[in-house]
Amino acid sequence: MTAPHGDQIIAGYIARLEAALLPVPIARRQELIEEFRAHIAEARSAISNESDADLLNILDRLGDPADTAAAEIGRAESNPPNHGTSRALEIAAIVLLVLFWPVGVVLLWISDAWTTRDKLIGTLVPPGGFLGVLFIGPLLLFGTLGPTCTTTTDELGRVISSTCPSDGQQLLMNIGFALIAVIYLLSPILSAVYLAIQLRRRRSRQNQIGQSDITSTVVPAAPQEVS
Repeated sequence: MTAPHGDQIIAGYIARLEAALLPVPIARRQELIEEFRAHIAEARSAISNESDADLLNILDRLGDPADTAAAEIGRAESNPPNHGTSRALEIAAIVLLVLFWPVGVVLLWISDAWTTRDKLIGTLVPPGGFLGVLFIGPLLLFGTLGPTCTTTTDELGRVISSTCPSDGQQLLMNIGFALIAVIYLLSPILSAVYLAIQLRRRRSRQNQIGQSDITSTVVPAAPQEVS
């Protein structure tokens, strides 16, 4: 059984928390709000017969939203983010995915600039980056070096039959292998371009959100009375 005014009590607390956290960057603000929602939901699930007093006790243990915001702002001021270093590492991750895949993958996964899907694409397309190309690429190219004949031999190793594709079939096979090889050789560069585009889109969204936050916090001055 839920508290009679449970939804109103929780909504009021979250609204106060959101207002107190306005100076905090939106990504961190949303993260904190979701953490508080999760804590509240977990605490409520442990109460079989919930009352308004139970909810108030839960919120009291979480603390006043103003104190939470002050502590978060204090941490942010004492540890300001180094955007220059962060962006340098993100650029290094993209470049090293092409030039030195193992280090690039490490930088890619420790960064929060990309989603898990983006990181998987950067890691697995192609598998092993250019290091993988060095091993698998020659195997792909080898398929275009000569006719792919099928030979049947007996127990003594004597050829019983040999079947080779026609010139037209062999040409189509060579073209197919060549296209696959070219795509595979270009895939590290295409993967790096994809990650760079995703990074740019995220930065653009963050700038737009930041500007909208600043605009939303500006309170227009009250009109002056004309005497």
